Amino acid sequence: MSRATLKDLVEDFLQLELGYGEDLVVNHGNDLLYDQDETENLARKLRELGMRLRSINTTRLTPSFRY
Repeated sequence: MSRATLKDLVEDFLQLELGYGEDLVVNHGNDLLYDQDETENLARKLRELGMRLRSINTTRLTPSFRY
C-alpha cells in the first residue's frame, strides 16, 4: 500500500481485476479523487492522498460486464 498509486487502484484493481467501467468515481471523504474528467491524481500515491486500506470509498460503480 505504501507504493500503490491511485492509478494502481483504479486501472489495475477496480477496472482490470473487478471489471468496473470508465464511469468509476473514487472519493475520499468529501474529496473527489478520480472520475473520467478528474485524472490529475492518478500518479499520486494513495498514502499521499490520505488513503489507508480501510478508508477507500467508491461511489457509482458500474461493472462493464453483465451477469
